[in-house]
Amino acid sequence: MAYLFYTSIYHQNNTFIAMQPLPVLILEGLVLTGIIWQLWRLHKSGVKMGSREIKWAVLLALVVFPVNYLVHFPLFKGVVLAAHGVLIQPQIFLLGLIPAFAAVGLVGPILASVFALGSGLIQTLMFNQDPTVSLMLVTLTVLFTWHSSRTEAAGSAKSKNSVLLNGLLAFLYLLPLTLLMRLTVSLSWGENNLLTIFEQFLLEASSLFPSLLAATVTCQTISRWNYAEWNPFRFILEQEVPDAFNQAVDQLGKLTLGNYEEDEELKPKSSSEAKFYKALNDLRENLRVRQDTQSRLLSLDPSYYSREAYDLLLTSILRAALGRDASSARLILFNPTRDPDRREMRLRIGQGEQTRVYAYLDVIILEKLGNLDQLILSDIKDDQYFGSREGLPYPKSLVALRLNNNGDAIGVLWVGFDQNHWFEEDDIHFYQQLAYRASAALSTKEQAVKIQTEKAWLEAAFQALADPVLIINRANEVLFANTAAAQLLTKGAGTPLRSIKDLKSNCPELSDALIATSDSGEPFRLTVEKGLEYEARVFSVKTQDGQSGKVLLLNDTAWQKRINAQKNEFVTNISHDLLSPLQLMRGYVNLLKNIGNLSEEQEKYISRILLSIENMSGLVSKVMSMEMLDSDEEVKPINFDLKELIVEIVSTLDLQAQQRQVTLHSDFSGLRNPNIVADRVLLRQAVFNLVENAIKFNHVGGEVWISATKDASKVRIEVKDNGKGIAPLDQPKLFTRYFHVEDGETFDSPGPGLGLSIVKSVVEKHGGKLNVQSKLGEGSTFTIDIPLRK
Repeated sequence: MAYLFYTSIYHQNNTFIAMQPLPVLILEGLVLTGIIWQLWRLHKSGVKMGSREIKWAVLLALVVFPVNYLVHFPLFKGVVLAAHGVLIQPQIFLLGLIPAFAAVGLVGPILASVFALGSGLIQTLMFNQDPTVSLMLVTLTVLFTWHSSRTEAAGSAKSKNSVLLNGLLAFLYLLPLTLLMRLTVSLSWGENNLLTIFEQFLLEASSLFPSLLAATVTCQTISRWNYAEWNPFRFILEQEVPDAFNQAVDQLGKLTLGNYEEDEELKPKSSSEAKFYKALNDLRENLRVRQDTQSRLLSLDPSYYSREAYDLLLTSILRAALGRDASSARLILFNPTRDPDRREMRLRIGQGEQTRVYAYLDVIILEKLGNLDQLILSDIKDDQYFGSREGLPYPKSLVALRLNNNGDAIGVLWVGFDQNHWFEEDDIHFYQQLAYRASAALSTKEQAVKIQTEKAWLEAAFQALADPVLIINRANEVLFANTAAAQLLTKGAGTPLRSIKDLKSNCPELSDALIATSDSGEPFRLTVEKGLEYEARVFSVKTQDGQSGKVLLLNDTAWQKRINAQKNEFVTNISHDLLSPLQLMRGYVNLLKNIGNLSEEQEKYISRILLSIENMSGLVSKVMSMEMLDSDEEVKPINFDLKELIVEIVSTLDLQAQQRQVTLHSDFSGLRNPNIVADRVLLRQAVFNLVENAIKFNHVGGEVWISATKDASKVRIEVKDNGKGIAPLDQPKLFTRYFHVEDGETFDSPGPGLGLSIVKSVVEKHGGKLNVQSKLGEGSTFTIDIPLRK
């Protein structure tokens, strides 16, 4: 019976093909070739079908027939001429595309095309639809896959558009092919009435759109509901589609790395982009000239080099050495000497959890290394190798490398591991590279400062291009003026700035200064007609044939004032952050003085002191880094347990709460998964400040509730107390620095009034919100909402 069924379908399909005119068959062949080529181009090779993909493939294959058979109906009255010359009434198969579109993100584009082909064959053979519908459904599926593969940045694994928009774009791309197919079929069978052809085209397109809409809405729902399951990028290659902004960022990134070669791939799509790329190329040339000039100047003035930059580079190398599960990275520097047997250590620095514990091994490792270039040890036994006394800690593995400058040893870099570590060739090469970088930093300060200067200069060019910049040649003609300079120094938006003479009417002081200045780079004050005050500098640009032009930099002094204010704010925050741990340690130490012999409870106090010291050390290491002043990435998110963090804070403040007879309560019922991604150090400080304030400004016998909840979009931390409350007039000023609520009661000695302002700063850096609700006589509730990071 089944044999007769499939045999009839086979013969019916052959009949459809045989009855189609030659032009239609040729067009179908071309479209099929394009589909196969596009699938080969999109398909990610080497992807193996796992058990999950096989289950999905079987499930989707089983539903292809039901979804086409159960829900189908004609939407409009009318007929179209099919490819085999028969008039048919198009029907809407509302659910027919769902298996194919779902398969794009569940099992890959090839099986998705197979499911689309199956849907088309069912519609053709069982419901007397146009034979070309199979080709159209497969084409629509491939177009949907292609749009889903388009990303804005390589490696992002995220489609440029939403699933719904990708489906609509695929439908729009299909319309020209549908119209071409309709023209070919109609003309091949002698239908020359263009109005009739267009009506049939609209009828055909209208019958496809509802099924496409249902499929894209289904895929959109699946992707939102369970993104890990529906992910096309497991099976298809990314097609990067960078926009003008991303291309600009890439170009500025190359400039930051010192790559001043012109990129031939930049192709402007509009006149504004063409102007921008021209300005970018002019900036690239100017930076190349400026870099060469600065390099020559720096080589003549060694006193210019910054000690802070030098120390930061060495610290960065040590931190990088810890990146492969090392527990200690140490750097030993020698005093300059011509006698290799009389080396004296002038500096010993380290990074890592065990760096202080292993410091005693510096001398021993120097003796063992001797004149060797490197020393690699695994599975170390202290009594066999170090001859250490019993009980002293020692690393189970280590690698030590000598730092050389022109053949002379200038120091040693060694890295220790708590666990046994067998070093592979890649590990050794990695540490050799670190040693080479450390040697370069120590042997030539010029190179280290050059890198830092380029980085700082180019970051300023990227972030502060709002400052006016003018480049003028020997004939006093303006070669380049950025947007800020044009807006500042010209009266009208359409007035070009061609030469110094054009500045006479709007800024005569600047025009005179450019002519009279000695190009020494000395700053001078400048006030333009609009009342804006700038600090101006003029630099000479020289080539082999002598002076060739000038560079004018106008620096907004108001910006400098804001920077200084931010630095003051930063220092103030550090002072407050260090104050609280010190007060806690002072309290515990005072308790220990009156106890005598240490009991188990007293040992617990000592443990808490050590915990506070560790937290303080981590915080100081973070905020005192110069990178915090120069980098935008002030938040360093990690994955951690929020419940564990809150329990740690409650445990730390429990003694302070007992002293004030305040009861602390914790509620984690709304926190099913306690793991979040955020800056643990900063978030701990924020919650700590809120809980500490709730205790400090509560009445004797009061209570404090700390709760945490988490939903799909954010995590909420709530600190509630039943204290006196805050007056409505004081609430808007709570987060203002140095503000104190004047309530007439005597609490602990007030701090500098920075706790809540720090909380607000931490929350804003995480992109969250901080809210307060308070009523006099009832207490206060502070709520932190932080969006979840993926």
